[in-house]
Amino acid sequence: MDLNEKTYCILIHGFTKENRIDKALVLFDWMKGLGFDRDVPLFMEGDLVAASWLLQDGNKLSIGPFVSLYNAVLEGLVNGGKVNEAYLLLQEMIASNNLSDEEIAGCASDNEEVEYITNLFKFEKAVIPNSDSYSIVIDGLCKYQELDKALELLHDMAANGCIGNLLLYNNLIHEMCNADRLQESFKLMKAMRGLGLEPNHFTYNSIFGCLCRKEKVSDVLDLMREMLHHGHTPWIKHDTILLKRLCTRGNAMEACQFLSDLEEVGFLPNVIAYSAAIDGLCRIEELDHALKLFHDVHAHGYAPDVVAHNVLIHGFCKEELMRPKA
Repeated sequence: MDLNEKTYCILIHGFTKENRIDKALVLFDWMKGLGFDRDVPLFMEGDLVAASWLLQDGNKLSIGPFVSLYNAVLEGLVNGGKVNEAYLLLQEMIASNNLSDEEIAGCASDNEEVEYITNLFKFEKAVIPNSDSYSIVIDGLCKYQELDKALELLHDMAANGCIGNLLLYNNLIHEMCNADRLQESFKLMKAMRGLGLEPNHFTYNSIFGCLCRKEKVSDVLDLMREMLHHGHTPWIKHDTILLKRLCTRGNAMEACQFLSDLEEVGFLPNVIAYSAAIDGLCRIEELDHALKLFHDVHAHGYAPDVVAHNVLIHGFCKEELMRPKA
């Protein structure tokens, strides 16, 4: 009975977990001889020793395949949760590009972490990182909220003539918005356009969501106009959050004006948004206005849901108006 690829992978993972890198590498080479697709990132599972063995074996490769091997190591480190190590390794790759082979062999660092990475991976020649190298590490840094390091790498990436793709910028903008770093998100979107990358619906909605959470009503409407102009639909969940926050703070009338402005922009809110505004009006005892808005929902072709009915009924019962006029 012949072993299949899955069997080899299970054994390799087992030996790696037991720190038997020697046996894992033997099986890894057997896979190559049998023509199996060897998954370097999964094999390493973030193991630095395993990565160093692979790269030592790859020193004989030409620059293209050698960089690809380094990228697989970077991906393996990121997947294994060793993002800082991947970041340091990439920094060493960048530094090696500016040194001769003799300088690389003799270089030392005062930083213990950097020196550890340099000694472990034993740079014997320059390794020029490509766009994939940067993207792998930047995505990993975003995942672990190391946004300043991610921005630093993005700057280095451009300085070294590498261009990021739409996915890279979207991930970075999304995490920046989650961290409420709004102005930097706008700068990144502008940088995208400078590279010929057109923002898509995910780019816009990441920033749109941040503006809604910050309750920047005027900016929200401006961005919605731009989105609709470019054919992108704003995500309803974001404007609903804005409406609910306005109502919670007692600004139900401002919330109603926002609903009206949305219609003028060309975006029709859904029933949930209307229900939130109706609830806000009932809270400040604007029952006539709430009832009017309830009827407006019908006028826009929506059927108010059970939440809208319950909110309105509760509001009238609270004011002891059991039979309100329509």
